[in-house]
Amino acid sequence: MNAEQLENYITNFRPELREKVYKEFLDGEILRKAFETTEGKAILNNCIDLITSNTVQIIRYCSEHPPSESVTKIYPYASEIHTVYKLMEDWAKTLLRASEHTKQIEKKG
Repeated sequence: MNAEQLENYITNFRPELREKVYKEFLDGEILRKAFETTEGKAILNNCIDLITSNTVQIIRYCSEHPPSESVTKIYPYASEIHTVYKLMEDWAKTLLRASEHTKQIEKKG
């Protein structure tokens, strides 16, 4: 896909939506290219490792301590999992929107 195809695609939208569509496309391209690099893959893997490690900590703590202690002790782990999960969910949504725009652009040729 080239810049001309993207420009032609964007002109199909109402003027007030063009900037939003362009931003969705660019954000997705930036993420896609970032995750293709060694550093980007490391960031993604670190997120997955953090979720895995914290999940193990939560399970371990809950199995070794009474429930009354567990809630306050596992909260930081669960909060961190939630934050990373939301970040990864946002990345996935951004990539999906960009992918949908790319498919539409390619259909129009």
